Amino acid sequence: MGRDTDALELFLRVLLINPEHADALFNLGISRARVAMFPEAAGYFKAVLALRPDRLDARAHLDTCSRLSKPSHPNPKPKP
Repeated sequence: MGRDTDALELFLRVLLINPEHADALFNLGISRARVAMFPEAAGYFKAVLALRPDRLDARAHLDTCSRLSKPSHPNPKPKP
């Protein structure tokens, strides 16, 4: 876990210097997805795509995060 934390801090520092660093945003998305923080990861992938619409890897990860962040079984409607 220490290396993941170090990497996360490094990517965040890169974004302080250059908020439009697509690779740092992408890697933050990967790091959040690895710990099942799918909505947060999706936000990073959306930011990558806003800067680089050609990043098919970011599109694929965004689609996966969107799918995984939805409940697998919708709550049934209560019966009257």
